[in-house]
Amino acid sequence: MPQSTAFIGFRQAAYATMTCRADALFELSDALLLGPLHTSVADLSQAPVFRRQWESVYQALEDGGIDLDALLALYARHIPAPSTPGERLLLAVDTTTYPRVKAPTLPDRGIQHQPTAVPGAKPITVGHQYSTIAWIPQEPGSWALFLSHDRVPSSTTASEQAVAQMRAVCAVLPDRPVLLADAAYGTAPFRTATAPLAADTIVRLRSRRTLRRAPGPYGGVGRPPKHGPAFKLHDARTWGPPDDTTVVVVPTWGRVRLTLWGNLHVEEVATLPFPVVRVEPLEPGRLRHPLWLAWWGDAVPPLADWPGWYRFRFHLEHGYRFDKHTLGLCALHAATPAPVDLWSTLVGLVVWELWFARSLVRDRPLPWQKPQQDQQTGKLTPGRVRQSIGELLAAVGTPARAPQPRGIAPGWPTGKARQRRPRYAIVRKRSPTGHKRSRPVRSRSPAAR
Repeated sequence: MPQSTAFIGFRQAAYATMTCRADALFELSDALLLGPLHTSVADLSQAPVFRRQWESVYQALEDGGIDLDALLALYARHIPAPSTPGERLLLAVDTTTYPRVKAPTLPDRGIQHQPTAVPGAKPITVGHQYSTIAWIPQEPGSWALFLSHDRVPSSTTASEQAVAQMRAVCAVLPDRPVLLADAAYGTAPFRTATAPLAADTIVRLRSRRTLRRAPGPYGGVGRPPKHGPAFKLHDARTWGPPDDTTVVVVPTWGRVRLTLWGNLHVEEVATLPFPVVRVEPLEPGRLRHPLWLAWWGDAVPPLADWPGWYRFRFHLEHGYRFDKHTLGLCALHAATPAPVDLWSTLVGLVVWELWFARSLVRDRPLPWQKPQQDQQTGKLTPGRVRQSIGELLAAVGTPARAPQPRGIAPGWPTGKARQRRPRYAIVRKRSPTGHKRSRPVRSRSPAAR
């Protein structure tokens, strides 16, 4: 298969980044490619491509290792260059939760946000939080390919972790990327920390934010002002005349009106002004409410590019859903965080292999599925590629070596005492002022009492 040369080369290079238990780890990733994962990670040991005993699954995750710097460099080398003028490399940043409610022996668990379908229930869980920097190809299929997927320790915040990840990612990328961020990253600390990086950012702002205009001319008395009049996103009376406005058609969003105001800043960082755009839907579509976007970077792109780029940020949400529901991103229940980190890295590697194979496989829909576009267009979704990749794996083979049986393990020594694992308290983060966050208590009416 001459067209599969790039796929074979990527698999061999990925195998070379595995520093310990490489053969078992690589066969585990192949088993995850074929699936399915029913109840636990041990199910993958029954796949025909996993030639070892089921115990090797957990031994590989406990003792295995991957050179993350080499893997990141491998990912960066295989990102295709822009094919058209004005096309930019798009990255997305977000966090996801790894629930571990019933794991008192797992250290550094914390209270994490997780939506719930139960009316009135608190949207929280107990577990770890992971920060992701993903490359988003500008093509159909909701592809989100991890470049960096790191656990957020309780001693730091998701924004601080994302900044550290962006420093490592920008150091290996050939072009200046555009980072697509949600409203959680539209803060002054994140703005200040990302300003020196070789990356531009499109961040969504919450509709209740208040920005500031540039100050007026100095009157000659007292300290020169730092801030001008307030620009309240929720109050149209404070907007004033816009600098530019246009109407464009955005795929999946329909016709939208774009209104631009420039030279605004947040009160904490008056020295870093930026423009904002209000994206207002003009017809029914996936965008139901106005959207506020800010540009943090060097040269401001054309106004029509802002929503066209930012809509790809939602591919990361679909990528999380595929990774969790189909690939079992949260399926491993280990006693320490290290095996979970390694498992998460393997899941990200599997998505990259699926992306390379998207034009090498034929669509094999299940009897109740509609056919998708064929392999000549390369527009299959990640789930459809996974359903059809078995034939390709059989043709290209594996760089992993065959197992070498070493006899029966002696087991636990007779007479050796066993010790219980230590229990850890749940970490509850506090506000920057040192006081625990609390919600105001509302007094009830006498009838309610």
